[in-house]
Amino acid sequence: MAECVGGSVRSGTTIASLLRWLMYVWTAPADGDLVVGGKTYDTVARNMFGPLEDPSIVGVDTAKLVSYTRGSGVAWILGKQIEVITANDAKAETRLRGLTGAGAYVDELILLPKEFFTRLVDRMSVPGALIFAATNPDSPGHWARKEWLNRADELGIRTWHFVMDDNPALSEEHKARTKRNFTGHSPLSPTGGRGPFRHARRASYAPRMSDFLQVSTAAPTRDQALALARSVVAARLAAGAQIIGPVTSAFWHDGEFGTGEEWQLLLKTTRARYPELEAHLLEAHPWESPEIAAVAIEEGAQNCLKWIAASTVPAE
Repeated sequence: MAECVGGSVRSGTTIASLLRWLMYVWTAPADGDLVVGGKTYDTVARNMFGPLEDPSIVGVDTAKLVSYTRGSGVAWILGKQIEVITANDAKAETRLRGLTGAGAYVDELILLPKEFFTRLVDRMSVPGALIFAATNPDSPGHWARKEWLNRADELGIRTWHFVMDDNPALSEEHKARTKRNFTGHSPLSPTGGRGPFRHARRASYAPRMSDFLQVSTAAPTRDQALALARSVVAARLAAGAQIIGPVTSAFWHDGEFGTGEEWQLLLKTTRARYPELEAHLLEAHPWESPEIAAVAIEEGAQNCLKWIAASTVPAE
């Protein structure tokens, strides 16, 4: 069985799921492995162990019983050893082989490879084992939504959806400002799977420069670059894409220096949509470990920025 907590950015999803994970660790079966999975050691340290070691969140006594050193493959929670396993690409599933799982917590489910999560589910073999996952908004076509969340009743998955108003740590001023930035002056919808972004098409939206990114990647052929461009724009993960090439690149790969021709892909998106865009590119890319880099758009015409914001709203 699995439990998944999802919601809009800054809705308190992570804290709620972590507190539930603490409760499970305390009572978890003793004859199996407990696992934390995330994209990198840095994201696991920041998103999970940072809050768990914060006395203001979990209390002084509990915080003392959480120990993790950034970059380590092992942590301790409530006196129990926790395996920390990262997953940047599909090959990461091999790190789970031989695991006898009694429970797992997955940080930012939509950023992990499908193969890793599928293997993790298979390895939860101890009776009563549970997987807990947290995620922010994802595209309708993402594997986690299509293959797991949309089949929650069928697969025995319990889900919760949070919106920004569910987070008691945010001031009313902060919530109102964020809603204006992403929704114009329309009220935040209290229900539905799009959280605070479902009304972002309104003309009253006033974009901020920090909201927008230009993302670059490259593909070995024009057709492969075009396929990537079409897929991300069709999924509203980017407002538009430009393909440049062929370009000649010089690079280090697996410790060896090389040169070659490739086709560069430039994508315009929002900071809120970037995690889903990156996950999509990693899953669809012809290379196993592609270059994916994002830079902030420091200046831009207001109409252009409004176009990016409106074009990257998830489809209803």
